[in-house]
Amino acid sequence: MNAKTFNLSVLSWNVRGLGDADKCKTVRDLLLSLKLDIACLQETKLSVLDERRDRAFLPPNLSLFHCVDASGPVADAPPVTVKKKNQVGL
Repeated sequence: MNAKTFNLSVLSWNVRGLGDADKCKTVRDLLLSLKLDIACLQETKLSVLDERRDRAFLPPNLSLFHCVDASGPVADAPPVTVKKKNQVGL
């Protein structure tokens, strides 16, 4: 079996809200500096994501994303946003 292996750089972060422009810039700058493959951002407190808003806190290498709303016993919790680097074929 010839399995390819590769390293991924992953961050999981409870950002405690992305409603403030200064906070979005801080998050974007950190994500950019870390050169991540995958970033999981919890508690964004964003009910809707749109392209303009995403650009406020996502560096270009993390342009693909999937948003999962909370459900079940954590239904009152804010959505969980999972960001993936577009070069990684996951």
